[in-house]
Amino acid sequence: MWQRAFAPYHWQVIGPINGHDASALDAAIAEAKADHSRPSLDICRTHIGFGSPRPTPPPATARPSGTRALPPPARPLAGPKLPSVCRRSCTTPWDAREKGKAAEAAWEHTFAAYAKANPELAAEFTRRMRGDLPADWAGIAQIWWRRP
Repeated sequence: MWQRAFAPYHWQVIGPINGHDASALDAAIAEAKADHSRPSLDICRTHIGFGSPRPTPPPATARPSGTRALPPPARPLAGPKLPSVCRRSCTTPWDAREKGKAAEAAWEHTFAAYAKANPELAAEFTRRMRGDLPADWAGIAQIWWRRP
């Protein structure tokens, strides 16, 4: 089906291949990278729940497997062993700690100037940000909840 849909548009259609076979995936990706003249579509066939005792049963997509422990898979799952460490070059663009520290320092400086000029309003703001109720909350609540 995919071959008929994409081939007329001059796509390179590879597969279908076993999506659980790491060597077949590597070969398909290498084949796709070798042809720079057109886009590639790799068709991979996979099974939901691969490695479980019964892959792709109808209820596998509708509910969890259950609470009891599953036996180990009949065959080991294929795939490369990847390190569980992310390189610094990947995380650096997303690291906002220095920018956050600078923004916090700017806020502290601005709020200190505001507190100096408006001590009562700054104290009220600080109380509200902490989530504390006013000192006279019991009286305010009695007036507000009093029924006519």
